[in-house]
Amino acid sequence: MEHVSFLREPLDWSTGDQQTLDGMARTWSSVSSYPSETSDLLGDAVKTDTATREGDDSAGTAGPSNEPSPG
Repeated sequence: MEHVSFLREPLDWSTGDQQTLDGMARTWSSVSSYPSETSDLLGDAVKTDTATREGDDSAGTAGPSNEPSPG
């Protein structure tokens, strides 16, 4: 059916044009990797920027406690 030109458009419409679909798949694959890469870069930057900090908060004691609140 693909070799008959007047049937190509309905065939592409119903099944999709493979080249277009492959292009879209590559695009979304690239887009999906961006948040992960950005997260890794941001995490590394935070670790680097806070590596030399000193004091009580640098020991991991800051923030909410895991103990239940009284009352």
